[in-house]
Amino acid sequence: MCASKRRELVLEHVRIVDGTGRPPVDDENVIVEGGKIAAIQPAPTPSCRRDRIVNLHGYTSCRASWACTTISSTSPARTKTAGGMDEPPLLVPQMTFSAPRLYLAGGVTTLRTTGSVETYSDLNLKRAIDEGKLVGPHLDVTGPYLEEPTLLHPDAST
Repeated sequence: MCASKRRELVLEHVRIVDGTGRPPVDDENVIVEGGKIAAIQPAPTPSCRRDRIVNLHGYTSCRASWACTTISSTSPARTKTAGGMDEPPLLVPQMTFSAPRLYLAGGVTTLRTTGSVETYSDLNLKRAIDEGKLVGPHLDVTGPYLEEPTLLHPDAST
């Protein structure tokens, strides 16, 4: 029997790994409504003609994952003097374009930063993702690092 309201998406015949340690469950249907998973049901699940249906036989869906990390900065790039000494300023490159896509491609759907080298870059990135202008996981952005001027990230002393 067809439900009266339209479901955005039905992912049919998918293997589900729930991340709890239980064995995978084969031949399940994932029902998506309002951009979120509304139900996971054994296949076949009755569908409406208006539903968008994707047959994922042979594919696996894994539970979404969280990450706590610095999303958009890489390891510091140090410049050296001719004598091999570190030369200021310490450069910490931002990866605001590729990092969110890479996390999402790896299955991370929610990311909480653990401090930020460029807080406003992370906040602007969050806003763009929330508005659908960029692709990336949901971001929970924390503030800048709280450090002494002699520690790794130089922005805390400015």
